[in-house]
Amino acid sequence: MENNENKNGFVIENKPNFSVSIKELTENEEFINDNRALLIALGKDYSNNLIYADLKELQHLLITGVSGYGKTNCLRSIIYSLMCKQNFSNPKLLLIDTKRIEFCDFESTPNLLIPIITEPGKACGALGWAVSEALKRLQIFSDAGVHDFEGYNKLAQKQDDIEPMPSIVIIIDDFYQVYSNAPTETEDSIVRLLQYGRICSIHLIIASMQADRKFLPAKIKSLIPSKISFALRSSAESKYIFERSCAERLTAVGDMIYLPLGTSVLKQVKCCYTDDEDVAELINNINEQSGFEVNDNTDSEILKNTPRYYNSDADFTDSLFEKAVETVLEYQRASTSFLERKLGVGFARASKLMDLLEERGIIGPQEGTKPREIKITLEQWNRIKASDYNSSTIEETRETAENDICVEKITPQGVSTFIFSPNDLKKVEFSEAKLFKLGRLKIWFNSEIQFKTKPANSDDVITDSANFVDIPFIKSDSDKYYSIFKQLKDITDKKWFEKYL
Repeated sequence: MENNENKNGFVIENKPNFSVSIKELTENEEFINDNRALLIALGKDYSNNLIYADLKELQHLLITGVSGYGKTNCLRSIIYSLMCKQNFSNPKLLLIDTKRIEFCDFESTPNLLIPIITEPGKACGALGWAVSEALKRLQIFSDAGVHDFEGYNKLAQKQDDIEPMPSIVIIIDDFYQVYSNAPTETEDSIVRLLQYGRICSIHLIIASMQADRKFLPAKIKSLIPSKISFALRSSAESKYIFERSCAERLTAVGDMIYLPLGTSVLKQVKCCYTDDEDVAELINNINEQSGFEVNDNTDSEILKNTPRYYNSDADFTDSLFEKAVETVLEYQRASTSFLERKLGVGFARASKLMDLLEERGIIGPQEGTKPREIKITLEQWNRIKASDYNSSTIEETRETAENDICVEKITPQGVSTFIFSPNDLKKVEFSEAKLFKLGRLKIWFNSEIQFKTKPANSDDVITDSANFVDIPFIKSDSDKYYSIFKQLKDITDKKWFEKYL
């Protein structure tokens, strides 16, 4: 196939495909003899030159490309090459894999700072921890009178009472899965890491399948100086990443465009391939020399930084929990899609809120296609909020509300629902027609209570208040209003509030 060139003068090599093994680069003398701890193997160009990069010089790296063209394999090759040199300066890896399958064969390597993170919420917590670690390192550098990470480690070699610091490399596969679940927290943490990371030797490698503003915020994209892209969907995406069209013309799996910091010259590189056997062999060799130990302190610090709605150890729940409860009670509907729409949150957060609503006894469990049962009323929820609520408080409130009375009245506006307890009653008036099976029930309240009206042809619910309600009933056991009549008559017969009658 012929090469093709665009108006920018960059040529895409569409030559017959070839493969590059990771070992071809990591077992090369150039790599073995290089003392740089953050040297990574990328692949080979079409002139047969081996391509390496120093992550210290790249600072941070953005990798984009549609699924299936080699993006994840590039991340695996980077991890593999960072693990190859075992010495004191080996970087610690913080791997975030929300798909749970891309990095799973690295889970036993001693290079991991903590076990591989698979939960989006904990990933957000990890980024928050990394910001705290960066600020802590800056303070240590200031106290030691050095300017950066390199200066501190040189000082540590001279003084026995100072331990050298390891570099930290944070690798995120499928960035949008992390970003979409906590966008504000994630963007803030990443921007700060991009600003402080070079000085503290905390480096970010972010991979994203989508290369547009919706899935990759411009603020983050612009702050990452070094970029790699596999095949993209359109020239618009390529221009967003490289400010020129190029990556949309890549056709072969493993072909990538590489733009390192400090140059405007694009390179077309064939990414090296890392298979599972290579990874297993390397990890076995490493583990013969050292065991895998989890840093429990780091893990606990990450959990502290995790948003409360993702942390199962959190006190009660997410900051939107109360709003979710009130929304469900107001509209008398509870589903994940409903909360997504009404609260403006993503699917994962809405699902978590639904789990919490069920766990706390607000709604019932899912039963096939039936709507979720809503177990408490808005009035009961207001009483719960007035106390220091927890799951037992909700349960107790629901138990004490077993005698609550529900009256539904059909009006021209729709169906109005009144829910009240016997203690809310001021007086009840009964009238029965002696010659007909008809009657009327008039219920007076101590003070105005709220009731809701659901119009017949709308999902909206109208809230209003009243100090009484009256309903006609038919003296037949099949009439729902007659059951309310008997319930209230039973209460009056027991003289529960005889003083009012």
